[in-house]
Order: sequence, then C-alpha cells, then structure tokens
Amino acid sequence: MKMLRKRIVLVSVLIMFLLCVCCGCTNEKTVVDEKYIEDELQERYGMEFVCDSLNYSQHMYIGTCHSAVDPSISFECMYGENGDFGYDYYIGAIISREEEEFFTSCLNKYIKNVYTKCAYAIIVDDCTPDDSDGDLLICDMVKNGTFTIEKVYDIHPISRLSFKIFIDDSDEQLSYLDEYKIIENSVDELVRKYKELYELDIYVDMCIYFLNSSDYESVYKYFNCGNENINVDALNSNIIQIEMGIPKDYVTEDLWLSSSQYIARRREMVE
Repeated sequence: MKMLRKRIVLVSVLIMFLLCVCCGCTNEKTVVDEKYIEDELQERYGMEFVCDSLNYSQHMYIGTCHSAVDPSISFECMYGENGDFGYDYYIGAIISREEEEFFTSCLNKYIKNVYTKCAYAIIVDDCTPDDSDGDLLICDMVKNGTFTIEKVYDIHPISRLSFKIFIDDSDEQLSYLDEYKIIENSVDELVRKYKELYELDIYVDMCIYFLNSSDYESVYKYFNCGNENINVDALNSNIIQIEMGIPKDYVTEDLWLSSSQYIARRREMVE
C-alpha cells in the first residue's frame, strides 16, 4: 500500500513537472513593438510602413501607422499580446480617402465651409495574415501593383459608409431645410456612384458637427497638420446623427430622420 502511494505521488509530481514545462513554453511571448508591426505590414503588403504610435489596452496592442510612400494614408492596426490576431485597416483607409473627397465635393456645391472625414476606414473586410483567400488576394494585388477599388469590391462587397461631417455653423445663409436637402442630395449622388460603378446598394451614416469658425478651423488643422488641439466639448455638444441610403431596411429606425425631425434637432441646438 505504501509503495502504491509512493508511485501515485511520483506520478503526480511528474505530471505537475511536465505541465510546468509545457506552460513555460507556451508563455513565451512575441515582442510586439513598432518594428514588429512595421515588419508585419511590409510582409503583408510588400511595402514600407511607419508605426507612429503604439498603445496597449484590453489585452491588445493598438498602433497608428502610415504608408512610407504616402504619409497621408494613416490607419490603425491591432495585435494580440503574442502578436496574433493581426488586423489592419490599410485597405479601408485607401478607399475612405477617395470617398471623403467625393462626398466633400458634393456638399461643397452648396455649403462653403464643410470638411468631411470618412469616420470608418473599415468599409471593407480588411486584411489579416491568415484570413480568407479573398483577403490574401487583396494583399497580393497591393504587392503586385494591380490594386483597384473595383477589384476589392468584387471580392468584398460593402453596404455601408460612415462619415464625420464638420460644418462651420457661423454662416447662417442656409435654412435648416436647405441643409437637409443638400445632405440628402449628396448621399443620393454617392448612392448613384456606387450603383453605376460597382452595382452595389449602400447606405451612409453620418455624425454632423456644427461648429463655430474657431473650432472649425481647429478641426481642419488637426486632420491636415496633426498638431492642433481640438475643443472636445464643442465637438460633443452640437451633433446630429443621421442615416440615409439604400436599402432603407438596413438603417437604424431612429436615425433615419425626416426633414421635420432634422429641423427640430437643429432648433434645439440654439435654444
């Protein structure tokens, strides 16, 4: 009986030892730093990138990067503690920049001081290292210089674009109804573009910020120069969220504002 107990103890100790060894092996962590992310992105897309900042939050490393060739293309990427779950928004950043320009041009026909940012650079399923064949194909197109937005949408059709729209509210020449119609018509132009070029139905969700001239200039400089402080309180105070587009079934019901609802929200801002 004593021999049996000794054997049980010895086996238990051996099992614990092996578990400790195995745990020691699996606990070896990949060092996730700026260079690690830059190397990962270069391998993924075949070009150089610069990681501008890196933060750790909720077991994830979140980096802000830009293309070394075109610094204006800035995007985020995320990695797990061991370098796994690598995910970046580079492709979406390329596409969003084009849509910013197009949508701003539509609004600028009638609103003089308006600045538009595509809030989500996540308008396609962006690339991950070991994801679907479609994502890897998009990475290869970038590497080979054959990337086009049309080809991306053939692989990953989209249904949604998200914008932040900043308007200098100091110019009171437009009525609230005119504002609504201009926004509605601009969305219609974007919807037509996507239907004609890509045969896609999309809807657009917008956060519209109404600012005084000083805060508007700060926002413009912030996005274009990156060294301007923004009055966060001003940004968070005068906002209207609204969704428009096709098909309407996709839209959150309380955000599909009628013109009368929009006008009521605008009036609330000045009361």
